[in-house]
Amino acid sequence: MRHHPLLGRNVLAPALACLLMFAATVAIATTYPVLSQTYDEPAHVASGLLWLSRGTYSYEYNHPPLSRVAAAVGPYADGLRSFGLPRKWDEGNAILYARGTYVRNLSLARAGELPFFLIAGFIVWAWARRLFGDAGALLSVALFATLPPVLAHAGLATTDMAVTAMLAATLYSATRWLEEPTLARGAALGALTAGSVLAKFSALLFLPAAAAPLLVAWWWHERGATGGRALAEPWSVRLWGMTRSLLVGGVVAAFVAWATYHFSVGVVRGIPVPAPEFLKGIKNVAMLNSRGHPSYLLGRTSQRGWWYYFPVALAVKTTIPFLLFSAAGAAAVVRGPRARRDWRPLVPLLAAMAIIAVCLPSSINLGVRHILPVYPLLSIIAGYGALSLWRVGTARQVARVACVALLAWTGVTVIRAHPDYIAYFNALAGRHPEHVLADSNLDWGQDMLRLAGEVRARRIASISVAYFGTADLARMTTASVHLLQPSERATGWVAVSEMLLVTEPDHYAWIASIRPTAYVGKTIRLYYLQPAPIQSGATRPGAALRVVIAP
Repeated sequence: MRHHPLLGRNVLAPALACLLMFAATVAIATTYPVLSQTYDEPAHVASGLLWLSRGTYSYEYNHPPLSRVAAAVGPYADGLRSFGLPRKWDEGNAILYARGTYVRNLSLARAGELPFFLIAGFIVWAWARRLFGDAGALLSVALFATLPPVLAHAGLATTDMAVTAMLAATLYSATRWLEEPTLARGAALGALTAGSVLAKFSALLFLPAAAAPLLVAWWWHERGATGGRALAEPWSVRLWGMTRSLLVGGVVAAFVAWATYHFSVGVVRGIPVPAPEFLKGIKNVAMLNSRGHPSYLLGRTSQRGWWYYFPVALAVKTTIPFLLFSAAGAAAVVRGPRARRDWRPLVPLLAAMAIIAVCLPSSINLGVRHILPVYPLLSIIAGYGALSLWRVGTARQVARVACVALLAWTGVTVIRAHPDYIAYFNALAGRHPEHVLADSNLDWGQDMLRLAGEVRARRIASISVAYFGTADLARMTTASVHLLQPSERATGWVAVSEMLLVTEPDHYAWIASIRPTAYVGKTIRLYYLQPAPIQSGATRPGAALRVVIAP
């Protein structure tokens, strides 16, 4: 029986994939008015708007411009311009709170990152379709579009979704280039490579790491394919063609990178160089990594981090069905190429493993977001795992029921997590995920809008706040706001961030054991504390507190 063109599988699968990505986009956009700015967003918006408004990029060089400019396009199109304040945090807040339209300004900035989410979804579809057909591609997109960490960072005006999309696109382009290294494909590879690095400097680490196993897999295939026979095209000719294509790609990459820095020229050690901001940024990031950064894992803090930080983060921040599908897919692709000697299905798996491996020594352990680029790659593998489970030869009915159950579990999980994708943890983290991870995994300052709403609802006239973040409650409410200093005690209404409670326990031991009056979102505890009557002989008035659980 012939299928009607509109109902055939060639149309149905892409249509369903588009529908899934559209639903995910809507889910992301509906988080904008709920979640306040995260810690880093003002700095990114400030830097991007300065680039657009004044053609300079001088606030700081630790992040390249691409994703920052994307975040600033919406506010710029809406008429906002750089204020030129000396500090990027002040500048970012001035932009976000400008005209009294905080939610609108923040939403416009965040919307600038949505194209990267759509690019990543398209790459997952295209790559998985070439490897595993329409069914594998649809399953891969479904699993990618329901990952809470992906939805979380696709909804923020930060750099992580941009590098995730551009790195996936670059690696996919690299596989296509190896299949046929034309000049056009070399130019495309160069442009995408530049895009990856211009999204985030971590691409300078991830790209070589992922490219190495890709080349090994390709060489393993090529050596086996020839079997000692004479090639239709001599190796010398092939290598010359590849070299020419790479040279074109290198020129394109250099031009794109320099153009992104407005063709700036500077002097480094007496030598004129193009885009000196780029070189300074790489140097700054290297110095930051050598110094380390305060990190939190499993109830402990460290300046140098832990080699197992990212494996733990992936284990507890990824949905359990996705982990199971990924394991099944990894087993399937490892078995398959040995029979067919096909190198291509191995690439997403090997690239993801390589990225994880190079992150193990990192001393900057600030969240699963730093390893977000593994998710498009693992989504392709997980989609194949789901497809393999559906097609299993033995105990087929049981396997199909398990596959459907895992997919349903995924759907229920992402619905229940909305809109708090940032703070999502799976069951492996237990009932107190704050004892496992903090920072951008849990509390990145995103609940200040909710706190402002709680203050209005309870008609709170004054409140003391110990807050981890860069949002300004005083600009969101008419209440009098006092910012608590470390170890400073307070009475009346008090709000404390989870991040501070777990990473600075000595400063907040005086309140950590008290039952909150309410929890605000996933990250803020709200208390009402009254001074206890001063007892005779008391040496420190106000030291004792009496808790009142207000309605």
